[in-house]
Amino acid sequence: MKYHLFDINTGIYLSTIDEDIKPSNSVEGYLPEQTEYYTIAYINNEWVSVVRPEYFQTDDGFILKD
Repeated sequence: MKYHLFDINTGIYLSTIDEDIKPSNSVEGYLPEQTEYYTIAYINNEWVSVVRPEYFQTDDGFILKD
């Protein structure tokens, strides 16, 4: 079965693995699309889009953090 691992502190998606036993900090199911500036995080029992940690958002768009 495929499980989607997420960071316990931030909820940010880490990877998808194929295991017989459900690992800690993982869920099954459909994953939303990820983009250059957005990733997904598991928050309040659902996947939501969030700005990737390496970027911050401004009025003019996204800027890569130093």
